[in-house]
Amino acid sequence: MISIICPIYNCEKYLIRCIDSVLKQTYKDFEFILVNDGSTDASGLICLRYANEDRRISYISLEMNKGVASARNAGLKNAHREFIAWIDSDDYVEVDWLETMYNNLVNNNADISIIDTCNVYENIPRYSIQNTVITANISNFKALEYLINDKISNGLMDKLYKASLFANLVFPDNRYCEDAAVMHILLSRAGKIVASNQKKYNYFYRRNSLAHSYNIKFEYDRFLAYKDRFDFLLQDNYKDLLPKEANIVFLSAIKVIEMGGGGGNNAAIETDMIEKAFDFVKRFYGDYSQMLYYSLIKRYKNITGNRLTKLYDFITNGFTSRLYSCLRLYCPSFIINFVRKTKCLFRYFVLKR
Repeated sequence: MISIICPIYNCEKYLIRCIDSVLKQTYKDFEFILVNDGSTDASGLICLRYANEDRRISYISLEMNKGVASARNAGLKNAHREFIAWIDSDDYVEVDWLETMYNNLVNNNADISIIDTCNVYENIPRYSIQNTVITANISNFKALEYLINDKISNGLMDKLYKASLFANLVFPDNRYCEDAAVMHILLSRAGKIVASNQKKYNYFYRRNSLAHSYNIKFEYDRFLAYKDRFDFLLQDNYKDLLPKEANIVFLSAIKVIEMGGGGGNNAAIETDMIEKAFDFVKRFYGDYSQMLYYSLIKRYKNITGNRLTKLYDFITNGFTSRLYSCLRLYCPSFIINFVRKTKCLFRYFVLKR
């Protein structure tokens, strides 16, 4: 009934724990697809051993490391069951992970079943308090609203999906945040979503993991994911969700601009990222954003990331931004232009000081 897909790259230290936690599931009707994304450690040998021991496991080995998106796409092509679940190779799950998600989905006639996660840290004992179980049915529109407000995660792993939701869906290659780039599509395709606060998935934090790295490429790909979501909401006329999403993309774009300009071998690539991030700033805030852009370019090297982030958190999430977003959707253009000019001048002089 369920296809479980696990992308793997150089995770020999944690892979056995991950695989064992899946094989111990109380729900037994599944296929387990291990996708080795060109690992250079013993991950491939571990996968082969398990595949030879358990017929439910199928093993796919990519010739070279192409990134987690390619591994996910390869797993999807080889998934043959009615439902799809995901697990990362350094995470692990409780024994009733599948059973809980599956029962919630079937009993509520839903297309996606969401559970809660427990954060686990290296060298720190797992500690989790399970409150009274709460299960709720939500519409796809409400799910998108929750996604934008971080009440539903961008991650794939805390959800069980009907396989039909992934029809013609491709994860974007060579990009981080590939799950954030498609989650809004999956939620919008679902007729009904059921969510539970049961903590059945253990999300493991590694200091050197890809998801916890912080560099301009990661931030730029996150910006692209948010921008894709904004364009999707705009195209599909989710008008009420646009103001909040626009603020999210704007702040992400500003972070890309702040982090760029490091020089070195990647200077040209960083410049291209900065320009594309600024294209969105200009698209949303108009030509007056030019002074904001050049003020940033001249000064961001001398401004700490913490100070700049706090400044733009205040500007983009404050009262003036919410007011502007409402005006932008409902007021005549001359009022919009006045507010836009006022905001940009305010930013310019704040930064200049």
